[in-house]
Amino acid sequence: MNTGKEIAQKFCDGLSQSHIPLVSGFAYGVDSIVHQMAIQNHEKTIAVLAGGFQHIYPKSNIKLIDPILENGGAIICENDVETEPYKYLFALRNRIIAALSRGTIVIEAAKTSGSLITAKNALELQKDLFVVPGGLFDEHYEGSNQLLVEGAKCVTNYQQIIEYYHPSQESEKVLSSQKEIPSEYQKIYHCLKAPKTSSQIAKALSYSMAEINAKLTMMEIEGYVKSMPRELLYKAIGSLLYFIYCMPYFFVVK
Repeated sequence: MNTGKEIAQKFCDGLSQSHIPLVSGFAYGVDSIVHQMAIQNHEKTIAVLAGGFQHIYPKSNIKLIDPILENGGAIICENDVETEPYKYLFALRNRIIAALSRGTIVIEAAKTSGSLITAKNALELQKDLFVVPGGLFDEHYEGSNQLLVEGAKCVTNYQQIIEYYHPSQESEKVLSSQKEIPSEYQKIYHCLKAPKTSSQIAKALSYSMAEINAKLTMMEIEGYVKSMPRELLYKAIGSLLYFIYCMPYFFVVK
């Protein structure tokens, strides 16, 4: 049976590879896994500290700070730099984690788990709440299963979270036409083994932004891509292109 840490690793690996930034609390266990997987996949992650910057806790995570910042993430704290990480501050900082995130994922929560505080914060802020189910008689999931009873969204893999925001009906509709990709679009298509923004595509293929935007516009007109608002991530699906809007979907994993 998979442990909470193993589940967190799979979820965070998949989400960060899908270019979804992750938010967590920089503590031991699952929090550390969240940040480590984001770093491994060169994705943004935000760490919300309980104490001040002069009292980083745990010290074993200090090594994560530089990689987080190098990947465009952030280390934030609402307290004075000299504030020690008192126990009550960990629960208090959870409201910030929830506020920064579009959705909260509870991986494993016992009846008295601090994750339940974050879940409550998320619901109060009208954020989406996802919960991984556990064994009925496993006390490590007693809190998780209660959240499901109360109406949280049940998920068993990270794809279901992406699916929630980007229903597959659209991609299935696109796939059904199965058009052959014209030669002038082949480079863009093969570049999209993972979702990318137009600027990332331009950089990877040494195109100017004007050139890549012109090509993407024509691909949309011809039915090879579908436009969505704000910052765009393009993703190759089957023999067609389909792109999803992921940023700035920050997810907290507890």
